[in-house]
Amino acid sequence: MKRYKITLLFLIIVISGCKLYVNHKFHLERKFDFKDKSSFLKYLKSKKIFDENHILYVGAEGYQNFIIEKLQQDSSIMYQGCYVNDSVYINRSSLLNENTSCMGRIDLEIAANFKRTTIPDSLLITGKRISSYHLKYLSDNSTFYMNPQKKINLMLVYAYSLGTYYDELYRKIMLLTEENESIADTYLICVDPVYLLN
Repeated sequence: MKRYKITLLFLIIVISGCKLYVNHKFHLERKFDFKDKSSFLKYLKSKKIFDENHILYVGAEGYQNFIIEKLQQDSSIMYQGCYVNDSVYINRSSLLNENTSCMGRIDLEIAANFKRTTIPDSLLITGKRISSYHLKYLSDNSTFYMNPQKKINLMLVYAYSLGTYYDELYRKIMLLTEENESIADTYLICVDPVYLLN
């Protein structure tokens, strides 16, 4: 019995130690406490993970619905999808559906969609219009409209509480977007309550 208790105690220490290490290494579970939108944008610019002119936030009118419908129901942590217009997007592969937070799978999914010369109707899904969530540009608070000139508008999510965990993937995707700039635009949607900031 004593050996069992020691083993159990050891496992608890290892598991909690791993969580503490990961939280510390990637700065996870940070509190979103910016004073205004400009300081948040300055922070994001300093990270050099994304083009500042493609950073969006969800407006007050659509915030709750976005969190419930796009994050909770969709089980997406970072990848929102490759949209061909405001309400039509490419269906996720079964590989990505098995683990929607896996960086390798997200990367493969985006690269495969960018390589498509045509997108068959069988891969397209019509859903709720992305504009119904009242997305705005963080740089100037103007309303976001999807670029009709691009074949694919990639939508990614950013949450301050996820720390630096996805930073390298964001950078990699930006390079991939630059290589495919004739067909694709990529946007980062901040899901922190940015709409509350001045």
